[in-house]
Amino acid sequence: MVLALALLWSLCAWQLSRREDARAERELYAQRLALPAFDAANPPDAPALRRVSASGRPDWDRVQRVLGRYMWSQPGMQLIVPLEMAGSRWVLVDVGWVPEDEVDAIIARERAAGAERTYVGIARPFTEDASAHLVGGKPNEWRAVSPKAMGQALGIDVPGWTVVDGEGLGEDDDIVDRVPPISGWRTVPEQRPNGEYAFTWFGLGLSLLMVWLSASFSASIPPAARLSEPE
Repeated sequence: MVLALALLWSLCAWQLSRREDARAERELYAQRLALPAFDAANPPDAPALRRVSASGRPDWDRVQRVLGRYMWSQPGMQLIVPLEMAGSRWVLVDVGWVPEDEVDAIIARERAAGAERTYVGIARPFTEDASAHLVGGKPNEWRAVSPKAMGQALGIDVPGWTVVDGEGLGEDDDIVDRVPPISGWRTVPEQRPNGEYAFTWFGLGLSLLMVWLSASFSASIPPAARLSEPE
């Protein structure tokens, strides 16, 4: 019983710790987004989660596809386009989500435009994932965004963050963009309800303690005393 209580309340403490980490993460997002936008060709020392502008020529012949992305219950993929900027510097741009059955037509349309573009959004960092490349798939198909691995596959040097194109959206804002590629990003991090989890673990522990105390009290009453109790 003591071990069960210790486990439940340690889980409660863990969730409270994670709740504090989530609060710090939200504050970091707000601080970063409040900073001025920077030029992707000349990034600052700490570009992560800052607003960014990237101008150059997108290479639609070498677009990378992140598969298994759903929107409005529709299967699709995320398109990651290498962008050549001034000074032969490269950055990867997440231009947004496209439906699976329209991807080739959309890429052909964007390629035919053939003009330089300016993408404005947020610089989003990614942890490199050794398993990001889709084994058995095409060379440009991935299961997750992994900028350095993608750059290596393309033969270009890119930073460990991508330009996520589009407007910032609040936690409860609907996506306004309806023309693929559908772009946009959240101005707050996606987080779990750690406070609710902590309350649940605490409640379970408290309930278990009450049952234990009740059972212990009942066991402490002599049998004769229990028999003599009035009905």
